[in-house]
Amino acid sequence: MVSALLFLCTFKIYFIITMFSLLISFFPEFCSSQVSKQKLMLPFHEYPNVLIRMLNSVIREPTTHLAILVLSGDKQARLDIIQNMEYKFVELMSCDCEASPEQIVQHHITYRYNAMKQRLGIMQGRLQDINNLVKLKNPSLLIQLQKGKK
Repeated sequence: MVSALLFLCTFKIYFIITMFSLLISFFPEFCSSQVSKQKLMLPFHEYPNVLIRMLNSVIREPTTHLAILVLSGDKQARLDIIQNMEYKFVELMSCDCEASPEQIVQHHITYRYNAMKQRLGIMQGRLQDINNLVKLKNPSLLIQLQKGKK
């Protein structure tokens, strides 16, 4: 359950980053107003890359970087990315989030499930082709491989 939630959160964040990039390219005047309104320290077009880099550091270095998702009851949430600097915790970024409608979440889950199911079918087909080739060329090797699998 937790891994599925993390997968959905990661997918949604990457989707948001893609939409963010499109927003930057089509509405540059919006971007400049957001930089001044939110007092950002970096150019608006670099924001998605910084978010990706921070999320990757959370995945790669779980002892020094933390991601905390705080859920509230009104379908609002806040994602805080924090760095542990041995003697203090430094908040690197805080992102406010809101829940997507149930229909959109269901659509994303269905799409991802079908995509993974299709990839599994392709991989199983490749494995079967390799098994058939090994069976044709070296049947004793196939028997040993199948014994090792059990």
